[in-house]
Amino acid sequence: MALRRDILSGMVAAGDRLPPEPELSERFGVSRLTVREAVKGLVAQRLIRIERGVGTHVLDYRRSGGLELVPHILDAERRRAGAAEGLSRAARRILTDALELRRILSAELLGLAALRIDGAQLDQLREVRRQQEQRWDDDGAFAAGDLRFISVIIDACANLALRLLFNTLHRTIEEISAVVPPPRELRAQSLELYDQVIACLDTGNGPAAREAVVEGLRMQDLYLQHVLEASSAPPLGPGRSADLPGDPQ
Repeated sequence: MALRRDILSGMVAAGDRLPPEPELSERFGVSRLTVREAVKGLVAQRLIRIERGVGTHVLDYRRSGGLELVPHILDAERRRAGAAEGLSRAARRILTDALELRRILSAELLGLAALRIDGAQLDQLREVRRQQEQRWDDDGAFAAGDLRFISVIIDACANLALRLLFNTLHRTIEEISAVVPPPRELRAQSLELYDQVIACLDTGNGPAAREAVVEGLRMQDLYLQHVLEASSAPPLGPGRSADLPGDPQ
């Protein structure tokens, strides 16, 4: 959606008043019905506010928006920078922020799961781990398996609020992956992380599970950061973590 990209990229600033439907229709070369539906979507995403008798004003998405905006911000920044230049500095920043959030939430998630997980759920984790080896060459299937692994852990927490939060985070990660596909070099490390997490949860060792996931995801995020900043990156495998660049935080 072009208007959403303009808002997220700053071309249309917070506080600006949007032109009326006929003008937007002419500007973007679409019907008024299309404009009307687009405006409804922007209202739902809390990017704009409609006040009767006043008009439609742009909100500061940093104060009103939700996590689902992350992939749209990435897309807006990529288009603004131009495909030839790849991700802009602002786009890399929001991606780094999203990955940092994932590490924080994953740590708390595993701490709780270690207290509540049952044998059937542990067996599900082991089965996902086994299936991931068969999905090595299938990008979509491997990514889906990764989310399935996390989903089982969320179920183990038996916390509806966490489930609803991670539903949004999962959708965001899926959409980010479509913009910035995870490098295949990370898969060997992902399987090692699965093994560490399963072992910690099996013994109920919450602190060790938290430490393992924070460190494992941090090293993956370092590598992804390196991929974003360079055209190529060194192979990643066991024992290669010392070769990675500095912490993105």
